Amino acid sequence: MTVQIGVIPDIHMRSSHSDTITSGLKQAVARFREFDPDLVVLLGDLIQDESAPQDRAHIEQVLEIFSAEWPVRSVAGNHDVANLDHEELVSLFGNDLWGVERVGGETIVFLDTSAPWLHGARGEVSEPQLELLEEKNQSGNPYTVFAHHPIH
Repeated sequence: MTVQIGVIPDIHMRSSHSDTITSGLKQAVARFREFDPDLVVLLGDLIQDESAPQDRAHIEQVLEIFSAEWPVRSVAGNHDVANLDHEELVSLFGNDLWGVERVGGETIVFLDTSAPWLHGARGEVSEPQLELLEEKNQSGNPYTVFAHHPIH
């Protein structure tokens, strides 16, 4: 079985461009309907950090656009963690920030590369996540990885 995944990176929802971004996301939904994904992955930076209350509202706004039709999995980006901690993001996203999920018989690994302790747009993969990747590599079975930051 072929797994269909819709991927949306770096939405950067913010008050000053909310209508334009929402319109673009609705266009993405229309395109996704053409292939009806098994999962929609939001690749971090769902919001452009403004304030904790605004960031919460913007994350909820983005998730509402997609979650009415498909399961959604979000990963954290550097802007997502500027005003909100990991625990709050887990609650807002409705999923853990990293881990393994099976979708239609496929193994998907989600990494949390957000690193609020690093300056700027830099990311980092924690030791437990590296161990998870090593375990997946040792298994010899194929898997797909989603993360916000490039993995070097």
